[in-house]
Amino acid sequence: MTDFLDKDTIMKYQIDSYNWLIDEGLQQVINERKILPVNIEGYTLNLKKIKVVPLCKETEGGLKNRPILEYRIKNITYHARMILTVEKISKKKDKWGNEKEESRDIDIVIGHIPIMLKSKICLLNKLSDDKLIAKGEDPEDPGGYFIINGNERVLIGVEDIAPNKIIV
Repeated sequence: MTDFLDKDTIMKYQIDSYNWLIDEGLQQVINERKILPVNIEGYTLNLKKIKVVPLCKETEGGLKNRPILEYRIKNITYHARMILTVEKISKKKDKWGNEKEESRDIDIVIGHIPIMLKSKICLLNKLSDDKLIAKGEDPEDPGGYFIINGNERVLIGVEDIAPNKIIV
């Protein structure tokens, strides 16, 4: 039991769980749905692939080289965009009455997801101690938490021992 509660082990559990969500979990949700019903005759939307793109790797809004420390200081959420590729299929009739089917893929930003520090999509992932120090980060920080509006937040699993009691 004490081995599991070791800080590196418990944080590795959190980070591995988050990495699974990014790699497989979100795509499983999309695969369960596959077709999105549309109330427009002749149109069908097929859900294809979801990808998670950290904003800090994009050039929009000057986020490319923003240090993680800045998210804490400026009360910003360290997050990534979720981009869903959707296949739009439209059935149209030509001037002779023959039905033609056209399809094209469209990338749509469907939301944002917080980035867990030291996860595979985090900028701090696999950096050497010297590089972490250069970025203003503690090399002993195990990660496994989020920065939401500048505050560090962690998810903790709680077993419901006493039902109907509020745990704060």
